Amino acid sequence: MQYRQGDVLIERVIEIEKEAKPSHETLLVRGEGRYHGHFIEGDVAIYENPQFGPENTISHFLDIESESTLKHLNTETKAPTQEHGDVLLKPGKYKVIRQREFNPYARAIEIIRD
Repeated sequence: MQYRQGDVLIERVIEIEKEAKPSHETLLVRGEGRYHGHFIEGDVAIYENPQFGPENTISHFLDIESESTLKHLNTETKAPTQEHGDVLLKPGKYKVIRQREFNPYARAIEIIRD
């Protein structure tokens, strides 16, 4: 099962990586150049991936107990940006992926900027 919101892909996994560290931060991915971000709300345990970086685009793992919501909010005011609609996530374990794309003009792989 997969969910997508802008530059974030959420994909179901069987288990959460053992190296993942518990987090209370609901901001999963910060947008580039604007005050917006992808936040999770609901009955969900959030784990940071300590190996997140250019070579590993998995930023977090989620253990969702009951239906939760991925929201696109202003990082300062927490108001909806209306750039992306809310995404309802079913219970389960997931990984949060910051998507990348190949730029043929720059001949480089870049993080998708939402």
